Order: sequence, then C-alpha cells, then structure tokens
Amino acid sequence: MSTLATALRDLRRRLGKTPDQTEMIDAINNALYDIGGSTSVDTTLVAVDDQLEYSLASGTYNVVKIEIENDVVDNYDYHTIEYWHEADGKIYLPEALKYTAGNTIRIYYNPVPTVVSEETDTISDDIPLPLLTATAAYHYQWNKYQDRANLTVKDNNILQKAEKDMQLAQIRWRVHRLSRENDRNYDQSLDKTKKD
Repeated sequence: MSTLATALRDLRRRLGKTPDQTEMIDAINNALYDIGGSTSVDTTLVAVDDQLEYSLASGTYNVVKIEIENDVVDNYDYHTIEYWHEADGKIYLPEALKYTAGNTIRIYYNPVPTVVSEETDTISDDIPLPLLTATAAYHYQWNKYQDRANLTVKDNNILQKAEKDMQLAQIRWRVHRLSRENDRNYDQSLDKTKKD
C-alpha cells in the first residue's frame, strides 16, 4: 500500500519548487475522488424466498452489477440479475428471484476512495501512483490559477502541460472498474412504483 507521504513526495517532484503541503493534500484528495476506486465485491447477501428488497452491507454503494449463485454445491456458476435499482442502501428487484433460498448474491460496487490527511494514511494499490500524482498535479495547478482573471502565457502553458500529463496518465494507467453499461440494469418502472 502506498501512503500519503509517498504520494506527496512524488507530487512534489512533479510540481517543482516548494508547493504548499495543505494544497497538495487537497489536490490528492480531489484526484482520488476523480479517479475513483476499483470495483469491489460483497458476498454477504443471500437469496430469500419472495423478497424484493435487500439491504446492502455497510460501505456498499454505487452498485454496478449483481449476480446470484446458480448452484450452492459448485459456487462458480453465477447468473447476472438484469433488472434492479439501488436506493437508500438497498437493492430493489422488480420480481422475486427464481433461485433457491440461501444462494449467495454477489454485489459488485465502485466505492469512493477514503479521504487522506495524515502522512501515514494509506492509498489503495489499485490506484496507480503515477496516475494519482498526474491527476493531483493538474488539480493543484487548476486550484492555483482558477481565481485569476487573466493567465499569463507561462501560467497557461503550465496548466495545459498538467492537463496533458493527466490525460496521458489516464491512458497509460487504469483503475480496474466495472460500469453499469448504459444503465441497462436500471429498471425505471421501480421509480414509478415508488412514487405511487
């Protein structure tokens, strides 16, 4: 695991001079939020007969995919649940699951990385350090220049270089994360029933 101290050291190298540490920490936290975390899996839920609502475990949110175990004996065969809706820490299904009660439900979710403030705070290894520091450098420069009405040519070039470095880092280093694939798992009929 990387620490905030490691990220600060690498960010100082990118920025040069002597940048303000508080502003660098803010930039790192902004970068962590922008980058996001890698997909995690929660397997604490089990199917219950005729249940349409399942409470998510603490810290489970931003759900992107749900699967249910087809066979309790061989837990390698899972079926994707196509229609569901997440709200208020719960998963809502339009109809009861047609699987045996007790089968494991896999919840894939993309958590937001935790805020770091102390040099000993850890940063997940799932977030590549070069990507983090390039994104943080852009945020640092953006925060530095955003209040100026007119940027000098030099300041503008610095900001553009930071943006280009961030874009190159986004191409080279990736955080492994699932997406909801055009919201095909989002069943709008559930919103209509909640309003009624």
